[in-house]
Amino acid sequence: MSKFFLKSFNFIFYIAFVYSSGFIVKYAFAPYNIWPLAIVSPVALLYIWDKYDHRKLLSSFVYGLGYFTAGSWVFYSFSEHSDISFTISIIVTLIIVAALSLGFIIVHVLTNKIKSPESFRILCLFPASWVLMEYFRTISELSYPWLFISYSQTSSPIIYTSVFIGTYGTSFLIILFAGSIYLFLKKRKPSIALILLFLISFVCYNYIFHEKTKHSTNISTLLIQNNTSEQDKWDRNKLKNLITTYEKIILENLHPH
Repeated sequence: MSKFFLKSFNFIFYIAFVYSSGFIVKYAFAPYNIWPLAIVSPVALLYIWDKYDHRKLLSSFVYGLGYFTAGSWVFYSFSEHSDISFTISIIVTLIIVAALSLGFIIVHVLTNKIKSPESFRILCLFPASWVLMEYFRTISELSYPWLFISYSQTSSPIIYTSVFIGTYGTSFLIILFAGSIYLFLKKRKPSIALILLFLISFVCYNYIFHEKTKHSTNISTLLIQNNTSEQDKWDRNKLKNLITTYEKIILENLHPH
């Protein structure tokens, strides 16, 4: 009996640990902006894959559940801005989050099932499969580009590299950072330390370049967002009035003083 409870406790601890490893990504995004967590979280996933080698498939899915429920606005959208009941909102949200979490199974398969040296898997296949997962999310029926790992870096020096390598390139760089850190902690090889040093130098160079070339001139901007109810927003009979309202607001603020 005691063995049963011990196994149950260990399994619950495992699920909580894996879920939390994905969930902490939430705090890397605004408004928290603890951007290093976007690197810590993938490092944790690599550690989990190694520690629970026989559960890589389950670990990937549970990690994805934590990752997507952490920043999911889907439930709020359904429960607050639709006629769907509270119970149905929860069910639909769980289905969408579960579907999105399947993407991390793809990351697992492409990273761990392709026979290759460990360094190649972690430094090449892992970042590439992560970016591929993000790309597939934008072209699938669940086309949600939100929670791209690169979006978490708006307050970090890494964001300045996005000017040159774009959103997907920045995501690749973040996961490459995570893989390099994990490999260095695991193997302590000088070659991995050199890769880390190169990545840090690359980020620092782009940050310094940005600081030297940025303009000090302030630019005034105006964001116009009409306060329209969801019912009126999708009513074709009211489309002309909405367009007229937007046109009026834009013209009134075209040359603000």
